[in-house]
Amino acid sequence: LLFSELLADFRIWETGNIFLMDDQGVVIANMRERVVLERDSFAERGKTNPEDKSLVKFFENMTQGERGTGFYSYQGVERLGAWKKIAGSVMGWTVAVAAPLVEGPIVQAQSGVLVSGGIFLICCIVIVVFISRGVAEPFQKLEKQNKYLTELNEEVAAANKAKSRFLANMSHEMRTPMNAIIGLSELLLGENDLKAEVQENLDKVYSASVTLLNIVNDILDISKIESGKFELVPVDYDLPSFINDTVMFNILRIDEKPIVFNLSIDENLPSRMFGDDLRVKQVCNNLLSNAFKYTREGVVEWRVSSERDGDSVWMTFVVKDTGIGIKPEDMGKLFSDYGQVDTRSNRKIEGSGLGLALARRMVEMMDGQITVESEFGKGSTFTARFRQKFVTDVPIGREVAESLMDLRYATRRRDSRAKLARVRLPYAKVLVVDDIQTNLDVACGMMKPYGMQVDCVLGGQQAVALIRKAEVRYDAIFMDHMMPEMDGIEATRI
Repeated sequence: LLFSELLADFRIWETGNIFLMDDQGVVIANMRERVVLERDSFAERGKTNPEDKSLVKFFENMTQGERGTGFYSYQGVERLGAWKKIAGSVMGWTVAVAAPLVEGPIVQAQSGVLVSGGIFLICCIVIVVFISRGVAEPFQKLEKQNKYLTELNEEVAAANKAKSRFLANMSHEMRTPMNAIIGLSELLLGENDLKAEVQENLDKVYSASVTLLNIVNDILDISKIESGKFELVPVDYDLPSFINDTVMFNILRIDEKPIVFNLSIDENLPSRMFGDDLRVKQVCNNLLSNAFKYTREGVVEWRVSSERDGDSVWMTFVVKDTGIGIKPEDMGKLFSDYGQVDTRSNRKIEGSGLGLALARRMVEMMDGQITVESEFGKGSTFTARFRQKFVTDVPIGREVAESLMDLRYATRRRDSRAKLARVRLPYAKVLVVDDIQTNLDVACGMMKPYGMQVDCVLGGQQAVALIRKAEVRYDAIFMDHMMPEMDGIEATRI
């Protein structure tokens, strides 16, 4: 617009003017601001109106030629124009002048039109030379700057895509061995004759593996969000069980620190909800884990409440702690990706810096938001409010709410599960297909207590060959997805 104001000072006759156009036919400087702001293209506008063929032809000549003159009709008025490309223009800019013939000094006679055209052409040459020398320099500087910024943006976008691909690939590669470590540790922890020291060490291996897997999953999730491939998967879930599992998972983070955990549950909470419970749990885990990590002693509190809104329910989670708090200057970067605030002071505290960024993005995907209040040295309060679908009017009730707050709900669930006898399936024949041996070992270990007959193969082609031999008729096949040579989808199709 600054250049438009500069060009507006030059007028040809009464309404004739000078304008600037890029190599795509878009007017980028004109006395009429609207034309510039709307990125108007007279060539494109002319294509929509058959009567403006001369206009289209004129502007096509402008984009293709170095200089020239021509007649065209616009809005029923015959006009004369002249143009010249700006010397040394990086992006192919052209400066042009145009004016209605009726405004010329002689319009009655044919010879008069030619005279006025000649005078006009001389004026054009003078003005174009003046513009090329006097005004072209700032235009060229702006062009070069725009080109540099465009190239820089393209490089940044390419780097972001490469980073996302790398993180996604590395996350997948890391998850495979981590799942094996977790699975085998869990199998060993299920043995009854372990020595106390071995049991304790296995617990530490299992806990560390789960922590590392959560970090890897966070990296994978943030990569999916950045690439636009992240989606919520809503299901019908039991709210008391969800709360209990979240509490049981997070209170382990207290370890030996002198921390009191308080849970405040509204007895009118709906017993069932519809939403992506895994992502909701991820939000809670990130908020609670931060509270426990950054609180050396004192209290961590989790308050859960809800509010009905038509066919939806607004859930509110409040996590309050008496931890180290957040400095005012760090509040702005609290939810940024790959960033931990005050890393020098908190260098001994584990974390990837992705937790709060992920929590914020996931809550926003559920039409909600996360807010924070904090006083450095005294603690922080995080509030997450988001929408879930309504399922039932049946509340959890006082008894369930009290058992959750007294941390007795897990015991009740374990007691009810203990009454169920483990099903024996010695007649069941199962085939497990995976290209990684440790994954096969974990799968076999999980099925062993059921007494099933389990066969394992290391690839899709082996699985197909085994089925074709038909020596064993399997009741179920567990097929890995991504395998070399023949993946699980192709093997299953065959």
